[in-house]
Amino acid sequence: MKEDCIQIGLIDRNTLHRETLVYALTSQPDFQVAFSAASVNEVPACGTPPHVMLFSAWYPSEVLGEELSMDYWRIRMPQTRLVLLTANTIRAVIEVLADQGIDGFMIRQTVNTQTVFDIVRSASRGKQAFCPTTQAILVDSKAEKELTRREVQIIRRLHDVGIGNRKQVAHTLGVSTFTVNQHLKNIFEKLGVSGVAEVMERGRAMGILEPTVT
Repeated sequence: MKEDCIQIGLIDRNTLHRETLVYALTSQPDFQVAFSAASVNEVPACGTPPHVMLFSAWYPSEVLGEELSMDYWRIRMPQTRLVLLTANTIRAVIEVLADQGIDGFMIRQTVNTQTVFDIVRSASRGKQAFCPTTQAILVDSKAEKELTRREVQIIRRLHDVGIGNRKQVAHTLGVSTFTVNQHLKNIFEKLGVSGVAEVMERGRAMGILEPTVT
């Protein structure tokens, strides 16, 4: 490894996305990709930790777990800066990660490669950097219309177990079916929809759920 380069670790489960990112990053003379992996489990266990970990994921839970905690990475790589490139645009999710001190946050459908380079460089210098769209979401005055973290969890659980299985969703979250129904009522109002199927469609459009493969 070149000591004068910013060493970057990359996780992206999509092979094409991962290879494209590696190609783009290595085009910069001050960047070097220390490793690229498809999942958390494939990250090398030994060697010198990179200066920056770049997580490229449709939804942050792919690399940070359902609780969106950065504790694992802070313990495993305490000196490494953590940067997320994601399709997620949910304010509650961004706030959780911002409050934990994530070093960089980018919404992939709104950034170009230069923005990615700039935010990785800023993070490597210890400066927290968010892309313009992320900044706009955080200062949006319409916060009351945004989904809460629990509402996001319910949408994802319904997607996983089936939209008609509210009882199982309640069981996995440790709440009553009545509580799940109340959350769904709030979700319907916030998203302007009338049914769970429409919630799933909006969830995919907003980056809460992965898009349907065709």
